[in-house]
Amino acid sequence: MPNFEGGLTLNWEIDIWKKLKTEKQAAVAHYLSTVEGKNFVLSSLIAEVADNYYELLSLDNQLDIIHQYIGLQQKALEIAKIQKQAMAATELAVKKFEAELAKSNATEYYLKQQIIEKENQINALLGRYPQPIIRTKESFMTIVPQTVYTGTHLSY
Repeated sequence: MPNFEGGLTLNWEIDIWKKLKTEKQAAVAHYLSTVEGKNFVLSSLIAEVADNYYELLSLDNQLDIIHQYIGLQQKALEIAKIQKQAMAATELAVKKFEAELAKSNATEYYLKQQIIEKENQINALLGRYPQPIIRTKESFMTIVPQTVYTGTHLSY
């Protein structure tokens, strides 16, 4: 004859060491850490994009200055050539102005390369293909950031 048995086991635990309360607190802390972690990453990304954007504006300003400087050097080179023809200056002065002009042209190309690299960094942070970054051509020194209010701000 087959033997059929049945049983019931009951097990319970008293939370003397606050194990269940600690697990609940750990779950809440984990949830908050994921929310705060997301907010931290988002804030860091925004700060990085803003930092790169202002560096890009600074490079634009440097490029404008080097363009003005190149214009002045070209005029100075023309004057040095005229003075050489009039025997008021030597070939050394002309070569010096040519060298300075070549150095400024090299700086211009270097700044253009840095601008493209900075635009690519911003595009990578924004998760898009390389493309020009649209920006205003106003002077970098005249940009005034908007007022940031803390707490509650009531406007009438």
